[in-house]
Amino acid sequence: MAIGLSQEAMAEAIGVSFQQVQKYEKGANRVSAAALVRIAGVLRSQVSAFVPGSAAPASLPEIDDFTLKSLAEHLPRLNSAGRQVLIDLAAALTSSSALRNTPG
Repeated sequence: MAIGLSQEAMAEAIGVSFQQVQKYEKGANRVSAAALVRIAGVLRSQVSAFVPGSAAPASLPEIDDFTLKSLAEHLPRLNSAGRQVLIDLAAALTSSSALRNTPG
């Protein structure tokens, strides 16, 4: 409300139903990490702004919106084993100097 965004507009922007947004607001349903990333994007905020007592480490690189949106779209469809494979893959890819942003 403070920024003039209706529940309907938020629901459409993050790909859930209006009723789901109401449940998030009332605390009836937990917000998944992927949904939280989408909500933060719509509100142009950091995810850490919604997690009491947390702060994003200053050393985290900025990731482009396309990458974040793509991950947010696909992650909810993975079970815990699939997410672990993705984590392991990312770790393996960083062992290649040709694929890393920085040496090390």
